[in-house]
Amino acid sequence: MKILFVVDDYVIDPLGIGWLSAYLKKAGHAVGLKVLEGRVDWQDVIDDPPDMLCYSVTTGNHLYWMRINSAIRMSLEKPGVCNKSIVSVFGGPHVTFFPEYICEQYMDIGVRGEGYEAIVDIANALRDKDTLVGIPNTVMAGQVNPLRPLLNKDTMLYPDRDLIYRNPKNRDNSIKNVMCSFGCPMSCGYCYSKEHKRLYGRRTAEIRPVGEVMGEIEGLLRFPLELIFFQDDIFPVYDKAWLEMFCQEYPKHCDKPFHIQVRAEFVEDDAIRRLKEVGLHGATFAIESGNTPLRRNVLNRKMTDRQITEAADVLHRHGVKLRTENMVGIPGETWQTAMETLRLNVACNPDIAWASLFQPYPGTELGDLCAADGSFDGNLDDISGSFFDTYRLDVPEARRYERLQKLFALAVSSRITRALLPLLSKLPLSYNETYVGTKARLYKRLYKV
Repeated sequence: MKILFVVDDYVIDPLGIGWLSAYLKKAGHAVGLKVLEGRVDWQDVIDDPPDMLCYSVTTGNHLYWMRINSAIRMSLEKPGVCNKSIVSVFGGPHVTFFPEYICEQYMDIGVRGEGYEAIVDIANALRDKDTLVGIPNTVMAGQVNPLRPLLNKDTMLYPDRDLIYRNPKNRDNSIKNVMCSFGCPMSCGYCYSKEHKRLYGRRTAEIRPVGEVMGEIEGLLRFPLELIFFQDDIFPVYDKAWLEMFCQEYPKHCDKPFHIQVRAEFVEDDAIRRLKEVGLHGATFAIESGNTPLRRNVLNRKMTDRQITEAADVLHRHGVKLRTENMVGIPGETWQTAMETLRLNVACNPDIAWASLFQPYPGTELGDLCAADGSFDGNLDDISGSFFDTYRLDVPEARRYERLQKLFALAVSSRITRALLPLLSKLPLSYNETYVGTKARLYKRLYKV
């Protein structure tokens, strides 16, 4: 079977697709990748049509991938173009939490939850002309099948880097991504983590054995590599035994620096010292809101201002670069609370203060709250494909929050911009060029090795 994954142009390694490809190839299937960049045409797909078209879909880009799939299928189904049946398979978070998405023409099968085994079952059934009915984790013709247990992460294949790095631009990117764990042990109000735990009956993340992570990293060394970015929701600093083994093994297998993502309340001096000794270069933690009641009671993030600033102090003391993450316009936000977020970031003195616009994802606690109070109409199709462009809540300061998000990183790093922010945020300007330029400059500093 020929399987083709269709993806947008990417910088961050699409590891999920890499893992799916690894399992498909192990089962004897051929896997290709179509990257959409610039002016897109389907001639290469028409010249060598696949048996399966596959898409990974998140809420906000679900209509986009529906349209892309329709365009490809209509091109292939013109008279005389393709003499075989094509099956379109959609997976990813959107299908997991909204299986009713699989209802339109050309949308044949959905895959919910973890898809490594399900996609192989689909490909095998098509190859063997067997029934697709009843395959666990799938959605088809209105039938939502049960989820199978999660795959044992101790014995996972490594992601197919040859597929991910087929494009020289991605292969030659000196920053490569690795995951040590899957899922998140926390349950913030704006995230689907709580619902994912409910679906699978889990309470925490799945942590891969250190030896498996090191084996994957050794395979990365055949590609251009200057920095590893561990893409975990939370790097497992909270597991002391795992962390100690990681610190023992990492320098035996790799001499490259790395970046991690953590929670402020998990940042401890000894752990950061040990990680710094073996290559820790940078760390990201989320502040989200500088207003304590909003952070604790609305976002369900229980850390204190002191824990946040002390975490930043620990990282600075050990010479670790810092990126903070924030949200502008959370439910209950005012201009004053947004300025508290700005001030707390200034106190942390990050190399870059990353900021997004709150999105009311239906099915999350906060998304449902916004639908209930009327600040959001609950329409999935109104969710933006990016949390950096359009603010969706119907509140008086909406446009001001959009401008603040574009100016946030610059305001944290520039006293002059902070002083002018009350005026700049009211001017009818987009600040897109300022945002792009500031982001490029500060990220260059963050990732400088």
